[in-house]
Amino acid sequence: MSRTIIMACLFFTTTLLAQENQIIRKIRTDYYSIRKQMPGFKVDTLTIMDLSTEGGEAVSYRDKDNTLRLLALWRYGETGKQYDEYYFNNDSLLFIYSARHHYNAPFYLDDETAKEMGAEAFDPQKTRVKENRYYFHDNHLIRWLDDDKT
Repeated sequence: MSRTIIMACLFFTTTLLAQENQIIRKIRTDYYSIRKQMPGFKVDTLTIMDLSTEGGEAVSYRDKDNTLRLLALWRYGETGKQYDEYYFNNDSLLFIYSARHHYNAPFYLDDETAKEMGAEAFDPQKTRVKENRYYFHDNHLIRWLDDDKT
């Protein structure tokens, strides 16, 4: 009896994973389709000052039917910046790509000031980036991949 239950659980789990992987493949196909069509999209840019200490920018990409396909959002801070891309299909959120840039020091901390303070100066080469990818189906998060792809 327990062997039957284990086999049923394995079958059920395998079936669910196969369905999820099929949905992920469809999301990736839609993502690449949107990226490929971007040169033909209408682009609108909005400067945003209320979301972060150093402001930001929102860029919308709309297709020929004026349907939102991609929203790109930059938010700037003194110790980093955040970039997010929101992809839409049929007015539903499909996918989010997110990149958080962590600076080693505030961007305005130059060599001279840092030396006076006994601190490290801002060095763009020392910026660390953390990426996340979020996959959605029927307005529900179905997969989240971080830097470790877990």
